[in-house]
Amino acid sequence: MAAAQCADLAVVELLLDHGANVSAEGGMWGSALVAAAYGENQKVVELLIDRGADLHFKGGHYGNALQAACVKAGVETIDYILDHAIDLVNHRDGKYHTALIAAAYFDRTEVVSKLLEVGADFRYQGGQYRSAITAAA
Repeated sequence: MAAAQCADLAVVELLLDHGANVSAEGGMWGSALVAAAYGENQKVVELLIDRGADLHFKGGHYGNALQAACVKAGVETIDYILDHAIDLVNHRDGKYHTALIAAAYFDRTEVVSKLLEVGADFRYQGGQYRSAITAAA
């Protein structure tokens, strides 16, 4: 997972080529995919997804890869995740409970707009900040 968060595409690819479990669980982030999404590592995110990483993994600090990406990753990374698992847009887990609440809390206007565009539930209430509007304020 350290290689995934630190953007070392060559190391991640080498480990996978030698049989590393693409969906191994553990650590603060819960999985390599979540670590890569949080670490703004689009190429590593793409590699892990293309190699079969579990997009529906629940756990770690942010709950899933989409929520982690909404904290600071580029919109291209978020689009890539959504293209492979659109249902994650309203998945509830992790510190912020939803991707929309995470994006709102971190003032990610472009990401909030994207999530609303693809059907994020702005009415949902839960988690530490209770709602997207509360998180944004």
